[in-house]
Amino acid sequence: MDAEPRLPPRRFDADKILAISAIAISVITAVVSGYQTKIMREQQYSSVWPYVQWDMTISPIEGFDITVTNKGVGPAIIKSAVLQLDGQVVPVLDYIDKLIGPLDSAAIFYSSVDKTVISPGEKVTVFRVSKAPRLDKVDSKVYARTKLDICYCDIYGSCWTSHGAEVTKSSCGDTKSH
Repeated sequence: MDAEPRLPPRRFDADKILAISAIAISVITAVVSGYQTKIMREQQYSSVWPYVQWDMTISPIEGFDITVTNKGVGPAIIKSAVLQLDGQVVPVLDYIDKLIGPLDSAAIFYSSVDKTVISPGEKVTVFRVSKAPRLDKVDSKVYARTKLDICYCDIYGSCWTSHGAEVTKSSCGDTKSH
């Protein structure tokens, strides 16, 4: 009986090599696309990142004030602002009264930053006492006695709490309320 001639085995199969190459290229493309998406998302979040700080000024010329500034690049949605003196939560007028004593209302300017939005670069004066007769009662020790915690969020719901120059990640309670 005659045997059919056998073809010599092929060293490589072109179809298999093309299929494996196509799969490898698809996997690499998916990984690169995922990485680009991650970078774009990080850029999107960083393009609206607020950075809120508060500062205190004690000056015989400029007076005594606390200001809040958004030094970030996106709006700061203020969820809460809590002023404390010696560990006790106090309203602004009580804070001033405890430090300086009763004043004529013409010497005091104050506003609230609680539940507001502060634009990038915007500076808001929480209070200013100017030309008060007892302003010299306020000295540098007031920095250590004062605490202002401002909890704020960006437009995506990420939140932080500013303790002055120190800012920490925070939940602010309801982070997804907008």
